[in-house]
Amino acid sequence: MNREQHLTAATEALAKAGRLADSAEHLTRGSARHAEGYHLAAVGTLYNDVARTHLELARELAKEEG
Repeated sequence: MNREQHLTAATEALAKAGRLADSAEHLTRGSARHAEGYHLAAVGTLYNDVARTHLELARELAKEEG
């Protein structure tokens, strides 16, 4: 992957993490499906880690190019 592709993947992963966080918050507040909310929060954390990894790779590629 090139730098731009890593940045795009990071953006997509962050958007997914945000959507999962919103869903998790909703489920843990006013629902009897608390466990599902906690699971969604955990998956959202993984997507956040994926985004961070893509950003770090993009940063390293920028160093190589510059």
